[in-house]
This record gives sequence, C-alpha cells and structure tokens, in this order.
Amino acid sequence: MGRNTGLKGVILTTVSAVMFGFMPLFAIMLRSGGMYLIPSIALRFCLGTLFYGFLLLVSGKIKELHLKKGVPLRLIITALLFCSTSFFLFISYARIPSGLATVIHFTYPVIITIFSVKAGRDRLTPFLLIAIVCSFCGILLVTDPFNAHFDLWGVVSAFVSAIVFALYTFLINDEDLKQIDNITFVFYNSGISCVVLLFISTIQLISGISVSQLFGTFSYQVLYGMLGTGLFCAVAVAFFAIGVKDIGGPVGGALSAFEPLTAVIIGVLFFKETIPAQFGFGIILILSSTLILSLKSIIKLEKRKPKII
Repeated sequence: MGRNTGLKGVILTTVSAVMFGFMPLFAIMLRSGGMYLIPSIALRFCLGTLFYGFLLLVSGKIKELHLKKGVPLRLIITALLFCSTSFFLFISYARIPSGLATVIHFTYPVIITIFSVKAGRDRLTPFLLIAIVCSFCGILLVTDPFNAHFDLWGVVSAFVSAIVFALYTFLINDEDLKQIDNITFVFYNSGISCVVLLFISTIQLISGISVSQLFGTFSYQVLYGMLGTGLFCAVAVAFFAIGVKDIGGPVGGALSAFEPLTAVIIGVLFFKETIPAQFGFGIILILSSTLILSLKSIIKLEKRKPKII
C-alpha cells in the first residue's frame, strides 16, 4: 500500500471551499426569482438529504443510522444551529455585498477558539491574541462602519451566522457525535433541518401566502439556483468531510480560506462589486487570523507525535 501523502484531502478540501464560495451566487439567483428565504434554505437541505441518503445506500452504511441514547437530542440542537447559519447568511446576502458577507462569516475560526478558551479547552496565548486582533481589525476595515452606506443589519446578520456556526462546530466536538460516520452525521443534520424548515414553510402557506409567492415564478434562473444551492452544497459538504478526515482540521481550516476568496471573485464577476484597497487589506487580516490559528494547531499536533529514535 502506498503512503498517504494527504494529496487527496488537500484537493477535496480546496474544491469544497471553492464550491462553498459559489453559495452567494445561487442564493441571490433564488431571491431574484422571487423565492422566499425559508423555502430556498429548505430546498438546500432537502436535496442534500436525498444526496446523503443515496451515498449511505450505495456505500452500505444505511445500517449505521441507529443512534445511542441521548444522541438524537444533541443532533437536533446541532441541526438547528446548522440551518440557522444558512438563515442568517442568506439574510446578509440580501442586504450587503455577497463577498463582504462571506468574509465576515469567515471570522468563525477565531470565535471557535474564543469559545474553547472560555470552556477551558484552550488557553490564551500570544498566537490567539494576535489572531483576535487581526480578525477584529479586519472586520472594521471590510465593514467600514463610518461609511454612509453601512448596513448595520446586513453586517450583524453575517456576524451572527459566524457565531452560530462557531457554536455548531464547537458542539459537534462531542465524543458521541464524533463517533458517528461523517456522511451519516450530515444526513441527520440536513434531514432535521429540512423537516423544521418545511414545517415553517407550511405555516406560511396556512397563513395565506400563496405557493407562487412562496416559491417564486419558475425560470431557468430559479432552476439553476435550486440545483446549485442544493446539490452543489451537498457535494461540497461531503468533500469537506472526507478531505478533513484525510488531512486534519488545522490544514482543512487553512484551505477553507479559498471560500471567501471565491465569494469575493464571484461578487466582482457577476454582481460588479468593487474591492477597495481598504477592503482587500481587511480580507488579508481576517484570512491571516485563520492561518495563524491553523499554524498553532499544526504545531500543537506535531509536538504530540511520538519521536522516532
């Protein structure tokens, strides 16, 4: 057997990050086609659930759906956080440039580390302080709060999505949840999210909103948005899960920097968004904070490895 070089993990994680960077494009397609926020997010998770279910079926892991006592409640909590992330992020796409929203969302690695310090899992080090300062200064630069066009609710929505996703990532570090197969875990997450969001959509229909109002007028734009936000995201999640298992979380976190970079490029190419020097420098600071944390984790893992004499 050949030695595992991690190349497969690097490729899959990078491709996953780039695919996630396309999410704002598909979300805006659905919104432009008249689809309401909740149905568009529900669609994403419905298609994802079908895709993960298919993977479980063909891989023969369908028997692994049985869960230990107490785990279902934790899965429901993480699933609610997972779909809330999309909810707040999609709101931010409607109010501020998509590239800006994704860059703000990408502060979640620093927030996760702060949670870890508060919970006693990590300690405050010079590495962490530098990362926090870089992230904070980067947010100030990219949002430019003193600008007349500053949209408080758009920025807050993007930042809340980062906090919620950080909490989700922090909670799935639970030992029982880590024992669940990756595809099985995302199948449950997508399935629970889908059921919750479809229930909310049903309430909207009962309250008097028509089907055409809720789902918009069918067009090729809506069709591409539906396929993109559902299947594109599902494949990206699967690639990320497989890739990180191959190369580890720290390296995966560093490669995830391709997500906001892709989102910014998409914003420039498709939505004519501009990148002022101040915004560019802010992106560099935020990405630097993530790279610092990834480097810190890699150094920690290297120290734990047994020395070969």
